[in-house]
Amino acid sequence: MARQYGTTVRWAIAGRRLAALEKIKAELVTFSGGLTCLPLIICDSFDVDAIKAMVRRTHAVVTTVGPFARYGQTLVEQCAAAGTHYCDTTGEGSFVRQTVFQLDAVARATGAHIVNLCGMDCLPTEVSLMAVAQTLREGKGEALAKVRQHA
Repeated sequence: MARQYGTTVRWAIAGRRLAALEKIKAELVTFSGGLTCLPLIICDSFDVDAIKAMVRRTHAVVTTVGPFARYGQTLVEQCAAAGTHYCDTTGEGSFVRQTVFQLDAVARATGAHIVNLCGMDCLPTEVSLMAVAQTLREGKGEALAKVRQHA
């Protein structure tokens, strides 16, 4: 978001600890100085009122919380109820089945789009690649020059 959109779209980051959010925000500011105004939302996965308030003031939520069966249920429920679009990175089949079974009718009625499994297959590769690049940079002082996919 920071690299691609910077401040051209309105967005915020949310989490349960202000100190952690401030650290993430400081890192994001390196991509776009305008992000010093990026809103921080304190919202615990088990605080229904905080989640309800958060999803009602936004158009879409993208979440990487996990395990989703433990920490994501209230968020997706509140998004469906409020008509707020929801996207996650879960790989938990049981969570996806439960979400569809319990919330499909609600989401259809409110117009919320519930999208599970985004990035589930690519995230492990991306994180591994990032670790390789960091190790190369720290170990040999070199930057990763190219990544190719072999079929």
